[in-house]
Amino acid sequence: MSMEQFVQAITMLPQIAEAIKKMSDEEKNSFVERLGLEGEEKATAYEIINCFQEGKTMETAQQKAAYQLLEKALRMNQLDLSGIMKHL
Repeated sequence: MSMEQFVQAITMLPQIAEAIKKMSDEEKNSFVERLGLEGEEKATAYEIINCFQEGKTMETAQQKAAYQLLEKALRMNQLDLSGIMKHL
């Protein structure tokens, strides 16, 4: 992740977190599908989203996984964070 993307992530994180908190089950499924994740990564994405929605603190391993999944999803979909916001 470039420095520009990192700064953008810090700036947009509250908006992303709020959008995730408000997702219905259908929206959550659609969002994860659009990220293009499969298998364990897909399960981890659901776990992370559920943590946000339930107001649970993520463990260090979950935080690292969340960062890695976000970075992978951005690369796979050739998006920046404003592109991710369009999918929320």
